[in-house]
Amino acid sequence: MPPPITLFASLARKTNWIAPGRLNPDPGRISAVHRLNRAEYNNAIRDLFALDLDVKPLLPGDETADGSFDNFADVLSISTAHLERYMSVARQVTRLATGPAAR
Repeated sequence: MPPPITLFASLARKTNWIAPGRLNPDPGRISAVHRLNRAEYNNAIRDLFALDLDVKPLLPGDETADGSFDNFADVLSISTAHLERYMSVARQVTRLATGPAAR
């Protein structure tokens, strides 16, 4: 037995209300790349690999927008030095997480 006509009418009203947003979406301001700051990177390592390891001293300092918060995407730039240090820490962490290489 098909659903009552009122259900279809209600669904049509909801669809008409949602449709204008889909035709012209406004995602807001989007930053190209957002890197993790030192604390977020440390927490990701702890959560993903269950390693209680403090990697903050191994990473370069984070820039701050106003001297207080260090997790603004607009000020967390990625330089070559940042990338090299983050990759170096990633190599150390993966060695600890996977164990010594087989020979």
